[in-house]
Amino acid sequence: TWALGACTAMTIQMYARRKEYPLEEVAVQVEHERIHAKDCHDCENEHEGYVQHFHRRIVLRGDLTEDQQQDLMRVAGKCPVHKTLMAIPEVHDSLEVVA
Repeated sequence: TWALGACTAMTIQMYARRKEYPLEEVAVQVEHERIHAKDCHDCENEHEGYVQHFHRRIVLRGDLTEDQQQDLMRVAGKCPVHKTLMAIPEVHDSLEVVA
């Protein structure tokens, strides 16, 4: 969870700096829980079994317009850790036996 929070904060900060938004500070808190798919009322996809559910609380400090706030929230979803977590995982195994 710390990786998602740190990545989100850095992504927002870098974007705000590039756009010259008056962002003074960003803080991100992430909560994680493993819940059964049937109990996930806000899940976007149909899942079976369990879902890794993350909740990000993003706090922005600065004299930001509503448009800037929305822009920064959009950018939050573009951090590499977020993209990795949202991707459908595939695991491929290989075996090497050394005598």
